[in-house]
Amino acid sequence: MKQKTQLVNYLNVIKSTYDKQDWDKVKRLCENAIKKLPALSYSRPEEYQLYSMLGFAYHRLVKFSQSLNNHYKAYIIASKRNFEPQHIAFASYNIGNNLLAMRNNDLALEQFLLV
Repeated sequence: MKQKTQLVNYLNVIKSTYDKQDWDKVKRLCENAIKKLPALSYSRPEEYQLYSMLGFAYHRLVKFSQSLNNHYKAYIIASKRNFEPQHIAFASYNIGNNLLAMRNNDLALEQFLLV
């Protein structure tokens, strides 16, 4: 029986590209990995990391709505899986940061108060 490919293999390539700040490529790599998630072997922290990195790429590309969506997915993963509080707070902060970039100051403030 063939063993499933691991998400960590994708994350290593994504991290390398992230470090080079090639945001279009990070976005593309993350989106491809997300499409393949059903066929991959992964942990919830790896899935959280994938959505967070995609959120950062979108933020750097000034696509705040898409960034917000992916940070929210990371937040949901962290919340439902009882991650350490700092992971939930980090995702919450990134949600607030995107709301602020979208000039939704009231919601951003509400989100920052959760951190």
